[in-house]
Amino acid sequence: MGHYIPIPKYKLIDLYRKQKLSIRKIAKTYNCNGRTIHRKLRAFNIKTRSPSEAATKIHISKSKLKYYYLHKKFSTNKIAKIYNCDDFTIFKKLRAYGIRIRTKSEAISKYPRYDFNGNLKEKAYIIGFRLGDLHVERNCQLIIIRCSSTRLEQIRLIKNLFNKYGHVHIHKTHRLSGKRNIIDIRCHLNKSFDFLLSKIDRIPIWIRRNKRFFISFLAGYTDAEGWIGLANVKRKRKQPVFQISSHDKNILNHIWINLQKLKIICPKPRISQEKSERNKQHQDCWSLRVNKYVSLLKVLDLLEPYIKHPRKKFGIKKVRLNIIRRPYVRNFIYC
Repeated sequence: MGHYIPIPKYKLIDLYRKQKLSIRKIAKTYNCNGRTIHRKLRAFNIKTRSPSEAATKIHISKSKLKYYYLHKKFSTNKIAKIYNCDDFTIFKKLRAYGIRIRTKSEAISKYPRYDFNGNLKEKAYIIGFRLGDLHVERNCQLIIIRCSSTRLEQIRLIKNLFNKYGHVHIHKTHRLSGKRNIIDIRCHLNKSFDFLLSKIDRIPIWIRRNKRFFISFLAGYTDAEGWIGLANVKRKRKQPVFQISSHDKNILNHIWINLQKLKIICPKPRISQEKSERNKQHQDCWSLRVNKYVSLLKVLDLLEPYIKHPRKKFGIKKVRLNIIRRPYVRNFIYC
C-alpha cells in the first residue's frame, strides 16, 4: 500500500474543481503519484473532470505509447512528463489501447527480460546443461540461474546461453579452488524458463523419443559434466575416451540406452566412486565411458555440431586425430 497523503476534502475540491489544477500538479505538490490523487477524488466522491473540462489533452498514438512503455521500459510517470500530463492519464491510455500493464517485478526491473524462443533443440540442450551444472530457483516472477566455476570458458558459455533473454551478472570472487579464483554467474530470466526449475534424475520422454533432441540434450549434459580427451593408461599410452561422470544414475542409464539404439556400443554406467562420509561424498558417483574406436568416432560425429564448450570442441578434434593416425584403425574404419 502507498503512504498516507494528508489532504482534506475541502482542499482537494479547491485545488481540483476551483483552481482547475491537473491531477499531476496536485500529486507533485503532495509528493505522490497521480493514481493516489485519483483514488482520493473517488474516496471523497469528488466528480472528476470530463475530457472537455480537463486542463490538458494529450495526443499519443498506440504505437508510440507501446514503444515508450514496453520497449524503452519508461515508467508512466516518465511518459507523463514527456507529454506534460499526470501519470494516471497515461495509465488510462494504456488501458484504452489494450496495452499489457507490466507486473510489479517487471516494473522494478532495470533490465528487460524476454520470453524463451521455443526452439526445442535449444530447449533440450539447456535442460541437459541445467541438469548437469546449473542451480535454478524461483524468486517471485523471476527465474534465477546460478553457477560457480574456475573456468572462464564455462562462465562465457553460460552467459552466451542466456544473455539474449535477460540480465547476466558475473562476479570474480576471492574464494579459491586449487590455485584458481572461483567466478560466480547469475542470470535473471522471466517465467517462460520455468521448465528449468525441476531437478530430476531422468531425461524427459519427449527428448528420449527424438534423435535430434536427444543428441542436443547429450551435448548440453556433456558440456556440463563430460570429458573428451586422451587418458593415461599402462605403458605410457594415451587412450582416447568420451566419459561422463555424475551422481545422476538414471540419466546416465537413459543415455546408455539411447546410445545402444544409435549403434554406439559401450559398457553400462558403473560406480566410479562410492559414497563416503569421510570424503563428504554423500552419493555414489557414476561414470559412462565410450572408448571403442568405431563407437567413439560415431558419438563424436553426432555431438560435434551441437557442442558449445571450447574445451570439448578441442577434445573432439584431438581424439579424432589420435584415432585416425593409427594405421590399423584407419584401415579398419574406412576400408
